[in-house]
Amino acid sequence: MYRMSSVNMFKIFTFTTVIVLLVSVLSCSNNLDTAQIDSSNPKNANPVSLGATKSDSVQPISTKPSLNKTKTPASHKEPIKSTNKKNKNKTKALPTQTPTPVFSALTAPLIDAHLHLPSSIEPEVLFKQLSDAGISKVMVFGKFEKLLPLKQQNSSFVSIFPQVRRDPITKELLLNSKMVNILEKQLDTGIPDGIGEISFRHQSFINSPVNGDQNPVDGPEAMQFFKLAGEQNSPIIVHIEREFSNELESALQQNPTTDVIWAHMGDASAAVVGAMLENNPNLYADISCRNPLFPRGFSMEEQSLTHENGILKEDWRLLFEKFPDRFMFGTDIGTGNRHEMIYEIVTYYRSVLGQLTPTTAESIASKNAKSFLE
Repeated sequence: MYRMSSVNMFKIFTFTTVIVLLVSVLSCSNNLDTAQIDSSNPKNANPVSLGATKSDSVQPISTKPSLNKTKTPASHKEPIKSTNKKNKNKTKALPTQTPTPVFSALTAPLIDAHLHLPSSIEPEVLFKQLSDAGISKVMVFGKFEKLLPLKQQNSSFVSIFPQVRRDPITKELLLNSKMVNILEKQLDTGIPDGIGEISFRHQSFINSPVNGDQNPVDGPEAMQFFKLAGEQNSPIIVHIEREFSNELESALQQNPTTDVIWAHMGDASAAVVGAMLENNPNLYADISCRNPLFPRGFSMEEQSLTHENGILKEDWRLLFEKFPDRFMFGTDIGTGNRHEMIYEIVTYYRSVLGQLTPTTAESIASKNAKSFLE
């Protein structure tokens, strides 16, 4: 049998070794190519990549709410709005319209058409309280000498009405020609806006004679003052009890050009007041004291404009609406402690005004009185 020499065997071994090495090299090269192909495919990507840290690995979905705000990917962020005004769409502004003021019985200014000066409070303090209560102007009755400085100091707030003086002993009204001349001179200054209050027929009170004021309204003494007011084109405010409404009507008809303001509407009924207004176009009235706040010698049922529940009585409501330009708000502060009831008085009458139509309420609140003061 043929025997291979040692030299030949070495050659064969060497050749075989080379072949094995070549095969191994080719095999490794194929494996590397396959790995590169697999790593480029997302489906075959390993969740933990080579060289990744533990924090980079995919975490399990938690059922607890995350405390960290989710950041919006850059591709999903809202575009930054431009702050350049030139880039904004300009909208043409609509023209503004001034709203028409609406009368409010709760807040509208009031003119007090019936005010006396109490002796227990300084006028400036009283005026401040009235102003704070929503009263914008007052018609004050009293002695001209006392009222004049108040008018000069508060010209926009105070309107003065000089009264007929009384005898210091008997307290009777001085209804004579001398008093007429005094009032005429005072009116000639152009400072007073009228005359009053003159209590021709008034029940007994602290400043009156024992039996009250009993002066015939249509008598010659009283007629002098109605005539003076007409000649001066000034209103005259009179206190005449309801029992003497016929005397008042006679005086009105004798002085058709004189404007007369009937204080407290004479404490008469709506029917009587309505008939007087119907027959006498120069008659006006203030509604002071027609409230349930303080007794005055009349039953509260007669005195009050409202029922116990605060509802305005229908006959008064109809009368105010029928003659909206003939009534005026007033407080009649000056007697007793009424100045301590300013807010109660104002609140009551605002509740009355609130039950009327706005036009009528505004007229009674201020417009009618203002017409005598302009």
